Amino acid sequence: GNLLFEPVGYANGEGIYAAIGTLLAVGLTLDLRRTRLRVASLLTLVVLVPTLFLTHSRGAELGLALGLVTLARFGHTLPRRVALAMGGAAVAALGVVIATASTEHGVLAKLFGQNRPLYWHVAVKEWELNRVLGSGAGTFDRYWLHYRTVGSFARDAHSLYLETLGELGPFGLA
Repeated sequence: GNLLFEPVGYANGEGIYAAIGTLLAVGLTLDLRRTRLRVASLLTLVVLVPTLFLTHSRGAELGLALGLVTLARFGHTLPRRVALAMGGAAVAALGVVIATASTEHGVLAKLFGQNRPLYWHVAVKEWELNRVLGSGAGTFDRYWLHYRTVGSFARDAHSLYLETLGELGPFGLA
């Protein structure tokens, strides 16, 4: 529905790329000496930060927060105001994760995925219907559309092993 997931095709993957890019941009900005290059590096945040936010990827946001703390702690000696700004950004990212996670179905369900057991159930159903050879590579989304119990869309079972078992059977899994 409302997640940014293209061009990668997966919102968490898109979020991870945005978080990594943000960390690289901040690290380059801190390391570069020329002002123009620093500004150019910071300008990438105009795209990367909104991208990360629109993916709603809690794992990527937590990764960014931990990366900023790590960069501030183990990077070059930083001026106090820069270290405080990075710490503030990490706290803000953590706050966004907690605030958005606690609005619906509880924090743990939102952080770890409330629909994942439903995806796994359909992957097992796919395997039960095709126990020897599986149903064929890339077929989980068709089974999801047929056997799902909620209206959400899914391309993957969010378990490599269960999806592989359902699509390729035990031989493909092995």
